Order: sequence, then C-alpha cells, then structure tokens
Amino acid sequence: MSVSAILSVSSDHRWVLTHYEPGESSRAHRHDTAQTSLLLAGGYIEESPEGILDVEGLHLSRKESGFEHQNQFSDAGALILSVQGPDSAAGAAGYHVATCGSREAGHAILTRTAAGAALPGAVGGRLGEDAGRRRPAWISQARERLIAEPHAPIATLARTIGRHPVAFARAFRGVYGRGPAQYRHDWRVANALHQIVRSQAPLAEVAIVEGFSDQAHMTRAIRQACGWSPGALRRLFAA
Repeated sequence: MSVSAILSVSSDHRWVLTHYEPGESSRAHRHDTAQTSLLLAGGYIEESPEGILDVEGLHLSRKESGFEHQNQFSDAGALILSVQGPDSAAGAAGYHVATCGSREAGHAILTRTAAGAALPGAVGGRLGEDAGRRRPAWISQARERLIAEPHAPIATLARTIGRHPVAFARAFRGVYGRGPAQYRHDWRVANALHQIVRSQAPLAEVAIVEGFSDQAHMTRAIRQACGWSPGALRRLFAA
C-alpha cells in the first residue's frame, strides 16, 4: 500500500510526498481536495471518465476535487509529489496530464500552485500516452529485455532483435519518450527508491543490488530524480 510523508501544511494547502509499491492498484476513488502532482519516478496507468492513460517519467497532472479515477502502478512503483488544496489553487477545472521538461520546472509549477497562481497554459492538455494504443510487439519485448538484462550493452540488445542501434534508439524514444539508456536508468532509480523507502537495507547494499557502481553514484542519481538524498528520503518516510 502507499505511504505518504506530509512535508508542510498551511491554512489552505499541503505538500505531500507519496510512494506507491510496485504493482499496487487503487480502486475507483475521489479526493475531497484538488491535487496538482509531479510524478518523480516510476509510472502508472490511470483510468477515468476521460479515458485510460499510461504515464511514465516526469509528468505533471491536476485533478479537481471529486474527480473519479483509479490507478495501476508500474512494476517499479511510483514516487509522487503533490500540492493538495482548494479547486481555485489548481487553475482551470478538469483533468490535465502533461510531460514536464525537468524536475525543477515541475517543482516551480507546484510552488506557484501552492501560492494560488493559475497553472501556465502549457501544462494544460492530456499528453500522457493512451494506454489503449497498441505498441509494436518487438519494442515491448525490447523494453522487457532492457530491464531484465541491466548490464547488457544496448547496441548488443538492438542487434539481437535485428535492429540497428541508432534506429532502435529512435524507435524506442518515439514510443516511450526517452532513449533506452535513460529509460533503463530511470527504472533503476525507481527500483532503488522502493528499497530506500520500504526497507532498512544498508544504502551501500541497495546501490550494488540495483546496479549502481557505488553508494555515491546512487545518491547522485536519487537526488537528481527527486531532490532528496537516499538518507533524507528514508528519514522522511520513517517520521
């Protein structure tokens, strides 16, 4: 089940950091406040009256209070930072999902939301991938191998499925929004986050198990992805 850390609370909104377990699902539900959220790691499939979206990587979303939705979280789980408050703080009413250029840009938008400013128009629109769209079987298989064989050279993987490495990287980016190397890195980060938040395993051990060269390497990657060090995250969720 999900675990949350309340980062701050004011008279009209609060900041919340939530981690969802790999494969976790939530039944159809509604929130009594509006939510503007930044997906920091992992992914999810969200079903609502607006359709079914497959969301991975940095994305911003906003939902007005009372909006019904249900989620299926990815095999790597998800880490989401959100600002929760009155509908007026979420900008225009409705459901919006959009890619975000960087964690810093997403955090800046959340900060504006917390201050009562309307979200910029560029965030409007449903830009998550339609989960009903069929992906080519070969690229779905390549994704599975990319994750299952974390140390296999990507060029070698491409050639074993009969694709030139450049063409493979281009096709992969077209489907998943990130090149295969970045996708593998993001998956590794999400898996490490699960161990950091959900276990008491030594951080140096987590780093090696999840494929980082050492703890310092993992610390840099985690901090870049979410803004907190592994130790700080563990303390937040333990509080």
